[in-house]
Amino acid sequence: MSASDNQLVATPAAAFTKTWRYKTGFTMIVVGNLKECVYGQMHDFIFPEWTDEYETIVTPDLKQYVKDNAGKRRSEFDPEGHAKSVAQQEATVKILEDLGVVVHRPEKLTPEQEQYYPLSSVI
Repeated sequence: MSASDNQLVATPAAAFTKTWRYKTGFTMIVVGNLKECVYGQMHDFIFPEWTDEYETIVTPDLKQYVKDNAGKRRSEFDPEGHAKSVAQQEATVKILEDLGVVVHRPEKLTPEQEQYYPLSSVI
């Protein structure tokens, strides 16, 4: 991350986007050329209900933000942040596809399928 990425962010929503990107970042060991991959999709992220386990992964400045929005769709309480996250994912997929990588994406769950999962796990 650049020095500007490490500076304090003005809003909890912006801080969440930066922290989430950092926490969900991945490490890659290049052994050859990437030909195919599975890349997640953020259909409409629902913040999970708060549990004590989140104390270990949520930064103190975001704790109340995550608690306040538990069980809510991010597109409803932070439409701008949600749109930015979706745009980031789509841009990454486009880059991969432009490089000739076959990208597989999960399909959105149907309303019937969503009934089989706790609300906090539906994304």
